[in-house]
Amino acid sequence: MNPISLAIPFLEHLFSSDVSRGETPPEATRDMAFSRKLQAARLQKHSLSMKQSLVRNGHFPDGRTLGGWTDQWYRNQLCYFTGEKEQSVYKNGRRIYRFRDRYIFYVTVTDTIASIEDLRDEDYICPNCGNVSSVGALLDGCKYCGTHFEMAELFPKVTSYYPVSNPGGTEQEIKKEIIHNMLMVGAAAVPVMLLISLLGADFHALPSLIGSLIGGLFGGVLFSVVVGYLWWAARKIGGMFYEACSSVPMLSSLNSRKEFAAAMSRYMPDFSYDYFTGRVISMLECVIYSDQDERLPFYEDKDRHTYEDVIDSTFRGALKLEGYQIKDDVCTVHVKAFMENLACRGGRIVRRRVPIRLTVCRNLGFMQNTTFSMRAIRCRGCGSSFDAYQNKTCPYCERPYRFSDYDWMITGIQ
Repeated sequence: MNPISLAIPFLEHLFSSDVSRGETPPEATRDMAFSRKLQAARLQKHSLSMKQSLVRNGHFPDGRTLGGWTDQWYRNQLCYFTGEKEQSVYKNGRRIYRFRDRYIFYVTVTDTIASIEDLRDEDYICPNCGNVSSVGALLDGCKYCGTHFEMAELFPKVTSYYPVSNPGGTEQEIKKEIIHNMLMVGAAAVPVMLLISLLGADFHALPSLIGSLIGGLFGGVLFSVVVGYLWWAARKIGGMFYEACSSVPMLSSLNSRKEFAAAMSRYMPDFSYDYFTGRVISMLECVIYSDQDERLPFYEDKDRHTYEDVIDSTFRGALKLEGYQIKDDVCTVHVKAFMENLACRGGRIVRRRVPIRLTVCRNLGFMQNTTFSMRAIRCRGCGSSFDAYQNKTCPYCERPYRFSDYDWMITGIQ
């Protein structure tokens, strides 16, 4: 499996589609797809639309593989590429926010070690109506009778991704930036210098007038070159200083992978740190975007924490372990996720970097299913089939429903 062949199409699809429509790349996990749908609903609630674009450029536009690591069940590969992302927010057809920056995009591609063929295009007979559909199409339920299925993830998948601001660029891109800054300064400086020089010119003497014009033009160009370059340098240095300062708190998470993986391997032979990270971040994004988080099957916090003004949330690549405990076969983990949120407040779009503390738990008596399996979902109360992945209770009779395969769940947010 070439991870770059999945990673680049994944992000190009993710950042080229209209976020307001909830479109998701096929390489995304089910958690990511669900959070994308919730984000689209959040944007519609605020009467907003969001469009993104991605241009691969810089030193590594075609991507590089950083390395891979394997645990008992999963094979993970980390790759990266450089590019420029632009994000715009619109209200009533008018753009009210725009942000563009260069990034290094890191993407983790996960596959199971077990030799399982890709079953997305395989035919499956619906046990309820007998019609034939592809396995991939049944992720959203049978289109003929509406039966929903409890189905294992169809690996390989992109389990996590995060952008890191990239102040650098190729020599050509840097020259283009500097010239752009010089032209912006020159657009104001040259006319001002010409005006100043003409104020002291003798309009009755042609040589004096020409000399003033040449002097003003030369002075304006020289000022534009010097100030334009200094402006570019100040912005670059200021940007790097801001990135460095905002990243200092994330340094405490560097040992989390090794520490937590070693501790959990004693209790959970099926533990995968990358699966854990991807699962936690995707669940958190779903909670952030959901207006009915009490209905989420993986959220059991009694205290409501609303993020109703957040329209976009991005993982910054750091998840810090703050502690864990195991009691009565239940593992409870306290982590801190470093996120960057885009919020709509008073008609303004505000970007903030925030740490969010989470408490997640999992029943150790059930191992993660790494082989493909699927079965029809039926409410034990009324017999109806519904999407239990997005609802913890039957929408027809309100009877609680739980998955047979237990997974990580959020039990607290601070």
